[in-house]
Parts: sequence; C-alpha cells; structure tokens
Amino acid sequence: MKKNAGPIVVLGLLCAGYLIFIAGSTSLLPERVAIHFGGGGEANGWMSRSADLVFFGGLGVGCLVFIVLSLVTGLMPARFVTSRTASIGCRRNAGRRPAPISRAR
Repeated sequence: MKKNAGPIVVLGLLCAGYLIFIAGSTSLLPERVAIHFGGGGEANGWMSRSADLVFFGGLGVGCLVFIVLSLVTGLMPARFVTSRTASIGCRRNAGRRPAPISRAR
C-alpha cells in the first residue's frame, strides 16, 4: 500500500460501517419516513422506507466508489491524471518566474 493509505482505509471502514448500519436499521423504520420539516417543526415531506434505503444506501455506495477511484488514480502514471490545460500552461510558462502580486493600499 501507499504511504498515505491510512486515511483511505479509515474512510473505507467508515463507509462499510455506514452501509451495515443502514441495512440493519431499515426494518426499524416506519413504512413512511419524514424527510422534511417545516418551520414549526412538523413533518411536511415523506418518503417510503424502500426509497429511504435506496437514497441513503446510494450515498454509502457513492462513498465507496470515491475511495476506489482515489486508489485507482493513485496507481496511474501522472500523465494520465493531470489535466491537459494544466500541462499546456506548465509548458508555456516553463522557465519563467511568476509575476509578483501587487496589492493596492
């Protein structure tokens, strides 16, 4: 593993724990789940239990996809990861010093 893989491993474990929690707590939810509350604190938006599972489960899966993509891009050569415009700008300004930043007072 890479030297800085610790945070990614922790994030992966948190996402996996989140998905396990969502799957385990689904049966404890009522058939209609409140998703929005008005200014007075009363519920005024509802979602079914299955839609709640799909929505919040999708957040956990999206987190895992982010982790996988982070690991994959870390294994790729830098020429495939950097953007084309950044590399053009770097070549165009190669050897030049950046202009000093002037601050108006």
